[in-house]
Amino acid sequence: MNKILVLGGFSEIHKLLYKKGYKLTIITESSKIKPYFNEIYEEVFAFKNLKDHKKIVDKVSHIIDNPKSYKTIICMFENLQMLASKIASTTGIPFNLSNDQVSLFGNKYLMREFLRNKRFDTIPFRKVRDTKDLFEFINDYGESIVKPINGTGSKSVYKINLNNVKTISDEISEFKCTPFIIEKFIEGEEFSVESISIDGKHYVYGITKKLKNDDDFVEIGHIVPANISDKVTKNITDYVCELLNILQFKNGPSHTEIIVGYNNEISLVETHARIGGDMISELYRLMSKNYNPLEIAALSLVKDTKSFNGFKFHDKYTAIYFNEFEGKVIENASINDEYIKKHNNIIGAEIFVTPGDKKRETGSENRVGYVIQDGNDYKLLCDSRKSTLNKVFNIDYK
Repeated sequence: MNKILVLGGFSEIHKLLYKKGYKLTIITESSKIKPYFNEIYEEVFAFKNLKDHKKIVDKVSHIIDNPKSYKTIICMFENLQMLASKIASTTGIPFNLSNDQVSLFGNKYLMREFLRNKRFDTIPFRKVRDTKDLFEFINDYGESIVKPINGTGSKSVYKINLNNVKTISDEISEFKCTPFIIEKFIEGEEFSVESISIDGKHYVYGITKKLKNDDDFVEIGHIVPANISDKVTKNITDYVCELLNILQFKNGPSHTEIIVGYNNEISLVETHARIGGDMISELYRLMSKNYNPLEIAALSLVKDTKSFNGFKFHDKYTAIYFNEFEGKVIENASINDEYIKKHNNIIGAEIFVTPGDKKRETGSENRVGYVIQDGNDYKLLCDSRKSTLNKVFNIDYK
């Protein structure tokens, strides 16, 4: 039984499974079909979009002749995990998340409420219905964070206080179909935690330092591993393992964002049943001496990790820096190859834009490109983002 049903194109994980001998069937949108699909997928179920869950579930359950020949369903996209769960319920093909777990991971308000009832999370929060909710919450708890309940990619995240509450309220009122949550703002240092669960045992293999834009909270870089004490590392590891146990998370990768306060108290930002984005898994692949974390994550989903006995990492740091739009329209964009050739610590660089491209909406999509750099000086990596980007990229705006 080596067939796998996958939802959405997560090509790196799919290619790794294909190389391991698994036969893949993909469910995707027609517009997202790529040339390599013929190579790694035995079957492609394409739909105009994946919004009508009932239609897709009915269609897929009729097309699949023998559901018992499928080992599992794999889905690394939060917006598709409910669809994956419904297909699992109808066809009997196993999926690593239950309907209840999907609801929690995909809804920040439900997750907060669930963890509060379990006495794990104590951050004050409230669902936003109108401006009155914002004023009342800020009066009670001071400076706060407002964000979409189902949001991803740091889009529409605001720090809010009595000085800007009216402006922010007007802005979020434009998103009439998007429910928001308000949470008390926690001062401290933000990290993401990467882990892989195998039959209920959690391997926390990475604690990543986040570099963030202070204005809109968009991530502008990551450094692995975070330079923190053994005590803080253990506290974070224990915290995330307890969280995953409360959520009854058994198999697969997870990505948890936390804030460590100035008194070393840990607070949850959010958690996800997927690989961390922004090429974080690539940073840990570069750091690993023995296993590719992405491959172990993939194999954990198909319960094929008998030989895995933990990661070993190089004694250095690796950073990724994202270059954001600084103007409205790109005139020229190129990489300084000569500079890269002279600097062995530059591992890779890529530009996402071409002349004529316009600035995108605020969020992680509003990027020009990235640079990956390594070194032994953690502070230098934290401080050198801007100078490195300026030396590697030649970007002009109209």
